[in-house]
Amino acid sequence: MANLDLSDGKMKNVRAVIWRDEGDKRFFLITQERGGGFTIPGGCKDLEDKDLEGALERELCEELGLSSKDYVMSRIDWEKEYENLYRNPKSERYQKNTIIYPFLVHVKGSVSLTLPPDEIRGAIWLEEQEARRMLDDIPHMKEIFEIGLKALEN
Repeated sequence: MANLDLSDGKMKNVRAVIWRDEGDKRFFLITQERGGGFTIPGGCKDLEDKDLEGALERELCEELGLSSKDYVMSRIDWEKEYENLYRNPKSERYQKNTIIYPFLVHVKGSVSLTLPPDEIRGAIWLEEQEARRMLDDIPHMKEIFEIGLKALEN
């Protein structure tokens, strides 16, 4: 297991609003966690990660099989601290505040995803409205998705 970066006692979590264009349509990538919930791809920064961008590059490779040549990434000028996102008392993440740092990730063309079965149950490309609906059950993920959509408009 990796060593989480808990400097200052808080987890640093990177999330990617990932999209690709097909003609005049835009599709967003939503992942399904082992527990069944739908999320925006990403994860926590480890001590071994150079910076937030490096953490996201690692997560995109581990969870989706993407390499940096598959996409263009930019950080969104927004971050938010959340309390008690992790409810499992046996987890080292339990009762730790989490700061989420969102990124925009534009996938260039068609890519094949490689999903590790121990982390991700599935991934699906969806149009905007359907992606929003899939995130309804996890308010902070929906909020991050909305922030990503606003950043795309600018």
